[in-house]
Amino acid sequence: MTGFEIDYARELEHLEEMLLAIDRPGSFHVHGRTFAPMPKLDVADVGVLAFPVPTPQVRALIEAAERAPYGKGTETLVDRSVRDCWQIDASRIRIGGGGWPETFEGILEVVTSGLGCPSGSLNAEPYKLLIYESGGFFAAHRDTEKADGMIGTLSISLPTEGTGGELIVRHRDQEVSLDMNAIDPSQLAYAAFYADCAHETRPVRKGCRLSLVFNLCLRPGDRKTPRHAPDYSDQIQNVAQQLIRWRDDGAGSSKLVWLLEHDYSEAGLSWDALKNADSALASVLKKAADHADCEIHAAILHIEEEASPDYSRYDPYYDGDDIDDVEIDEILDARHWLDTWNGPDATQPNLGKIPLRPEETLPVGALADAEPDEQWINEATGNAGATVERAYRHAALVIWPRCRALQVMAGASIDTAVAWVAQQLGREGVDAGELIDQLIDIWDSVSQDRREPERVPMLDLLAAHGDDAPVLRFLREVVLSRYDGSENKSLLPVLRLIGTEAGGEFLTELVEAQMPRRSNAVLALLLKAGRLRHFKWRTTLQKSVGAALANLPEALRPQPNDRMFVWQPDPPEAIDQDGLANLFALAWRCGLLEEAEAATAAVAAHPKVATPQRQLPAVLDALSSENGISGSAAYLALWQQAADSLLARSASPPDAPTDWVVAADIPCSCDLCEQLRAFCADPVAEVMRFPVRSDLRQHLHHQIDQYRLDMDHVTERRGRPYTLVCTKNRASHQRRLKEYAEDVSWMQALIRLAPEVEGAAPVAKELRRLDESAHLAE
Repeated sequence: MTGFEIDYARELEHLEEMLLAIDRPGSFHVHGRTFAPMPKLDVADVGVLAFPVPTPQVRALIEAAERAPYGKGTETLVDRSVRDCWQIDASRIRIGGGGWPETFEGILEVVTSGLGCPSGSLNAEPYKLLIYESGGFFAAHRDTEKADGMIGTLSISLPTEGTGGELIVRHRDQEVSLDMNAIDPSQLAYAAFYADCAHETRPVRKGCRLSLVFNLCLRPGDRKTPRHAPDYSDQIQNVAQQLIRWRDDGAGSSKLVWLLEHDYSEAGLSWDALKNADSALASVLKKAADHADCEIHAAILHIEEEASPDYSRYDPYYDGDDIDDVEIDEILDARHWLDTWNGPDATQPNLGKIPLRPEETLPVGALADAEPDEQWINEATGNAGATVERAYRHAALVIWPRCRALQVMAGASIDTAVAWVAQQLGREGVDAGELIDQLIDIWDSVSQDRREPERVPMLDLLAAHGDDAPVLRFLREVVLSRYDGSENKSLLPVLRLIGTEAGGEFLTELVEAQMPRRSNAVLALLLKAGRLRHFKWRTTLQKSVGAALANLPEALRPQPNDRMFVWQPDPPEAIDQDGLANLFALAWRCGLLEEAEAATAAVAAHPKVATPQRQLPAVLDALSSENGISGSAAYLALWQQAADSLLARSASPPDAPTDWVVAADIPCSCDLCEQLRAFCADPVAEVMRFPVRSDLRQHLHHQIDQYRLDMDHVTERRGRPYTLVCTKNRASHQRRLKEYAEDVSWMQALIRLAPEVEGAAPVAKELRRLDESAHLAE
């Protein structure tokens, strides 16, 4: 059923053979707890035990018990310096109770699976009841075979009051410490281990511990069950050697993806949830990866494909229910990626979607018979034929050398790579400087789905790293050409890091590169930089602000309107009133008085961008908080531009219209538009009716709305054709009245914001005119 093609890692056949040979799951020990109905435990000469077992019954058990011996060669000895506990033989114990069989079968099934044995292959034969008093222990030892087919031991702790008595189990170079205390009245703690494992019971620190001990034996005739703890030492070493060869082969793939045998959901995928052979293989690969200095994660492989159906077997117009029977003719598009990352330490790192690359997947042919998890058909429409879309999900173990980790992360995105490097800062043995240099090297080469990589996380990373050399490199090689203002907050710490001289040089370079496109953001950054302790206005920032003043004409260049605008991914922005206010405030602080006055000529030359009736009064309002600036020549020039423009437009209230003539600059020459123009020019007519078909009514609609004619229009839906009824209104006059009121408001503001200059007769004259106009409006 599969249509996709996977390029498997066929050159790694030796590694594949080794991993496929690991078909035995399980561990050398199992440990767990269960809450269940307690057994009815009847001990000879003591009676039925209560839970937790009370102190008087513990004493009675000890009185009925004997000292527990230990084996030394062929001898059985009692030596409290080696083993200090009591025992009662299984022949003197009866275990029953209505819920006990089910509880015990559940424990035995968990133990059987955990030890890597086939389901139902083990029996648990009662052996002893052990009583450990305070201080009781059992030194390290191995169990002898006490029954035919015995392969291990199962110990179940009964509810008692006590602490300590941990069970230590060792197998080769592995050791685990198991807490066997059970305090809750309905709780049982259990542990099982292979007989060839050394183990000991640490001293009970307080209270006591009671343990039912069982011999784990093979059921008669079962020869497939292993008799010893799993030991993959040789396989681990061999697999590690293969991984090292692969790691050191510079021409090899950056990662390996081993497809697991069982199905796991995205929500249910974790190392603890791996089943049977998957669990065993994961255990081997984890240890081998550590030896080979590799990272390993569990993940979900996603495959999505779009294909054309086989028309010889599928009718594209058939709408039946046999979608699963659709055959693939040709793959049109396919996407392969990994996500849902799970580390062996139970972490879930956010590594994003990392693409699957050719020659990374094993075992060969694992997806040959894969069935899609989802499938749907897009029926043929117009000239487009029918297509089939399929989605597959498969769990996998993913390995990559630590030396290639950045390359793998960058396979997802540069943002993922930056986040990963940030996590490595401060880790022992990690050369963060080298990783950061590699990040800058690959910045332009990593695909971002046509999206510009975020620079802020990288700047934050550089600030946290604290080395000025990569900061300067990133600023010059990346930020200068891609700056959009989003970086401003994160630029301040790195500017502080690189120091006054280098920081000032970068800011000047940034102004010259980005002032025409990002003037508002650049000027906001300069203003913020001036608040840094080491960035002095007249020494560090004067050159940068001077460059901004020189580039003001470019920043004031009007942008294309919507009809002329050609789309581009990052269009330039004209300077706004905040940008202008920042620029002249910066010039004042830097002492660039003559340059600022000269810049006001550029402002006056672009009234459509820096509107004198609105933006300039707002700029003056913002500048008024700068101590002494109202006496500067630049402030005076801006104030005069604003005052002259407001007075030219609104020295007196607008006259009310005396007729019904509507201004109509309509270029269309059709008969309907001729009639519309004649109606607009008629000083008396207020209403005109156009009984025309729908497309012609729509044409008139468009002309009226596009050229903002003072006219309402509604469709009268009576008779055929319907009639478009056009009624003149006073919209232009109402807009002018609103504009006039706003102009007067800004005139009043200009009176308050008047320049503080001596002997300025024009200012006094304009102030009088502004005052007169404001009072006239009242």
